[in-house]
Amino acid sequence: MSEWLTPEELDVCVYHCGSDLPDRQVALFEYEGGVTVTFNLMPLVYEDNRWMTIYGTKATLRGSAEDRRISVQDVTTGVETIYHTPFEADEHGGADVPTAMAFMDFLTDPTSVPKSGIREGFEAALMACSADLAAKEHRVIELDPLRP
Repeated sequence: MSEWLTPEELDVCVYHCGSDLPDRQVALFEYEGGVTVTFNLMPLVYEDNRWMTIYGTKATLRGSAEDRRISVQDVTTGVETIYHTPFEADEHGGADVPTAMAFMDFLTDPTSVPKSGIREGFEAALMACSADLAAKEHRVIELDPLRP
């Protein structure tokens, strides 16, 4: 961090510096059919890693970006299967460059449609902005009225 900060900035308390970036965030999303998702963000921790856990009716899926692996454990038998992912250790698991390249390919060849489109991008931004708004206003945000 000291490479990016001035000597004056090194002594600033991260909790009282006037930054609008969250030092922690928890959001709960509920989808149609009762599926719920909890999102936890802790940017000021020693270990820089991204984890995900999905609890399903037949299995539990756990993933770690740093370990580059996904574990699937059968709920009834307890049998665990480990999958090693090809993700790279750089920013966003190596997704930045392929995402940019897919966009560039689409610009030069409109038939080369990316796997995720404008709708998915809009939904991701809508969820992120709604989570911030819910935290700021201490209320539940309904997404349907915000969709075009």
